[in-house]
Amino acid sequence: MEPVLPPELEREIFETAAYIDRSDIPALLLVCKRVHQWIEPLLYRSITIVARDDSRLLAVQARPAAFLQRNLHHLCVAYNSTDTLTGALKTLLSYCPNLRSLYFDGNLHADFLPILDNMRPQRLCLWVDKAFAPASWAGSMLTRPMLLCVTHLELYYDQNSELDTALWDWNEWSYLASLPALTHLCFSEALSAQLLRPTLDNCRTLCVLITLFSNFPTARAFEPTLTALAGDDPRVVVVVVGQLYEDLESGFWGEMDFWARADEFVTRKRSGQTQNVPLNYYLDQ
Repeated sequence: MEPVLPPELEREIFETAAYIDRSDIPALLLVCKRVHQWIEPLLYRSITIVARDDSRLLAVQARPAAFLQRNLHHLCVAYNSTDTLTGALKTLLSYCPNLRSLYFDGNLHADFLPILDNMRPQRLCLWVDKAFAPASWAGSMLTRPMLLCVTHLELYYDQNSELDTALWDWNEWSYLASLPALTHLCFSEALSAQLLRPTLDNCRTLCVLITLFSNFPTARAFEPTLTALAGDDPRVVVVVVGQLYEDLESGFWGEMDFWARADEFVTRKRSGQTQNVPLNYYLDQ
């Protein structure tokens, strides 16, 4: 296929088409060789690997390390530490020291930590894992180098697990206040119920503190607890996200995600535009 337009303009057109509708990327790759070279990096810009999607993990991990280092910016992995493909994921992580976003939906394997400490993501999601000794999890994880540049941090804990009271000792969690770049923090319900108040009191650089839910009834039921803990602090927001992976993907591509919606809601609260809604709530539709 011979070019009709100047190469720079042609490339911009195809890349714009890919951004407008990411589902068109596989078809665009088939147009011709030069378009394939332009568009293929966008295919790997963000990768989401859901549980047991072994073939996708292996396919991504098989790409040349230099290619992934240049082009893979956002990675989301639904991971169980007993998976047989731990080695493949470890290799993939070692190929991606420049990740901007890293989302682990599941317990983090200890073998990954030395690799992760070479990364400086801006957005990070971690699960509190009892395999890492609950009483000291925060002290050991929140002091790791991988958090030095994190601005947006998500922390989740399985609220159906047996709660260890030592887990909530603020002395173990006070490292949150020392993270130099942290401005946005998201808790699951169990963490929020225990840590929201001391976090607000001690993390003065926080702009937004979210409690995230997957459904409206649970979020509404949490409202009295939240009101008692948060008072009138405008930084506190409750968000309901039914399709979290889709929301993450939107954020990876610079579109509106729950962080951006929470930012907008906090701005509205500070300017007095939220009188007709519960003070701390931004509930997605």
